[in-house]
Amino acid sequence: MTIFFVLPWPRLAAAGPIEALFTVDEETGLTGAQAVRPGWLRARYLLNLDSEQEGELIIGCAGGVDAVATRRVTRAPPVPGRTALRLKVTGLRGGHSGTDIAAGRANALRLLGQALVALLPAHGLELVSANGGNKRNAIPREAFAVVRTDPARRAALLADVARLQGEWRAAFGALDPGLSLAVEPAEDAAPMAADDAFTVAGLLAAAPHGVEAMSPELPGLVQTSTNLGIAETKGNVVQLCFLTRSSVDTSRRALVERIGAACALAGFSLETQGGYPGWKPEPAASLVRLVDQVHRERFGTAMTVRALHAGLECGIIGEKYPGMEMVSFGPTLSDAHTPDERVHVPSVATFWKLLVGTLDRVSAPMGA
Repeated sequence: MTIFFVLPWPRLAAAGPIEALFTVDEETGLTGAQAVRPGWLRARYLLNLDSEQEGELIIGCAGGVDAVATRRVTRAPPVPGRTALRLKVTGLRGGHSGTDIAAGRANALRLLGQALVALLPAHGLELVSANGGNKRNAIPREAFAVVRTDPARRAALLADVARLQGEWRAAFGALDPGLSLAVEPAEDAAPMAADDAFTVAGLLAAAPHGVEAMSPELPGLVQTSTNLGIAETKGNVVQLCFLTRSSVDTSRRALVERIGAACALAGFSLETQGGYPGWKPEPAASLVRLVDQVHRERFGTAMTVRALHAGLECGIIGEKYPGMEMVSFGPTLSDAHTPDERVHVPSVATFWKLLVGTLDRVSAPMGA
């Protein structure tokens, strides 16, 4: 849930009413913000309480769109005498596909694809399924493939699995120290036809993921990226889900088109879903100056004013309320969109003082 304080002008805080907007499903599709309608709000100023670093004032964000690639596969008669194994990529840090996309962390689905590309032909494996990731906006931490193998080749397969794990650990080092590639027994099932198996493995290994471009105007800000977030095998259908972000709409569309071209080469069709707009930074806005001034007075330091590559509901609401000034701030959070997500408790008090101080001051004419 995201909480907004939407501030009417000029009767605010103690001098008048405050509009509060509570939204749902921000993490799973921004559906609460999508349902907001023009005319519901009367305010000109909005405080979005949905940022992750104490002392930062967010004034812009990227827009995004989901793209789902789908392919039907053919099942082949299983080779007799083989056993089923589950190939597991686990132990990754994952992270938020916006704020952590430039951190260099491994994507479990990409690694699974690389493993399958190497192991399927080398050991004559049959691929039954590939699955991994569970959130379109989270970098996958785990991925799994069920394969069928000749028991006589098990020792050689395990040796190659250990070799790949060692190479990956050396490559990612401290970025993903818990990285693991292993096998375990699995329930047997009919495999994909060989051509389908190689195509699915190849797309997992080659599909776009990560930073596409950095912002030329704002140093250190990712401008365009995509996250290969989910792979799912259901019966005879394989689906991959990408979340593509950019602060430039034309760049976002171009990257989605490139993803579609890569998917088409692999026999997948691509459908886009749930697009949402970005939020254009306005660093000279009066609300930006006011919140920064309150922070200086209360804590003796200026705020770090920046834009995010992640998506915020401000973009959607701003599109419906043109001219509404917005800022976003909050306490410090760590490892968002992972099971390790947590809040830095002392920063909550700082955040609260900044919010209350802003509400106290915003009832006076801005710029005074």
